[in-house]
Amino acid sequence: MIQRLNSNKIKKSNSSSQWMRRHLNDHFVKKANKLNYRSRAVFKLEEIQDKFHILKDNQTIIDLGVSPGGWSQWILQNQQNSSVLAVDLIDCEPFSNRVKFYKGDFTDKKTQEWLVDKSGGKVNIILSDIAPNTTGNHKVDALKMSVILEDIISFSDDFLLPGGHLVMKSFMSNFDAQLSKLLKEKFKMVKHFKPKSSRKESPEIYIIAISKKKS
Repeated sequence: MIQRLNSNKIKKSNSSSQWMRRHLNDHFVKKANKLNYRSRAVFKLEEIQDKFHILKDNQTIIDLGVSPGGWSQWILQNQQNSSVLAVDLIDCEPFSNRVKFYKGDFTDKKTQEWLVDKSGGKVNIILSDIAPNTTGNHKVDALKMSVILEDIISFSDDFLLPGGHLVMKSFMSNFDAQLSKLLKEKFKMVKHFKPKSSRKESPEIYIIAISKKKS
């Protein structure tokens, strides 16, 4: 008996194989492996820092969507006295004692109580590399991303010190005029930045909100 293969499964398999080949041949993946970084995303933070100089030593930083931990790892290596409060819905391999990890949703009351306990309530920097699990439906994915961005901005109202900075991932099509206006009301400067280490085909950009205004 000849078994017929499902065409959708074949397409999915081919797509996965192509992605894996691109991933393994990726310059930044190879560089991350060579330098023993947890992910290629570390180079995105490095580029953000080189351009905007927002990270300084002796800061308290919240890293949202930390796993697998590339950004926190870079901070540990380059900021000798800074500490990180790292949050993610999924597990993350342990760091040194300068990075404290909590598994949970950053919008959840228990997570925020933990952050208040560990930080005293306010921090210098909030970093977010969070993106939703995409469905392939542009409208649905756009809505999910917009909700995350609004939650992060609201979160920064409660946890970010005046003069502090916010960095968050977005999609090019999601950062609309309303969100931009909201951030400009809260921060002295708002910039859009696509790192060279971000894959060309990726729609991701980073929103750099500099120097939170006093309320």
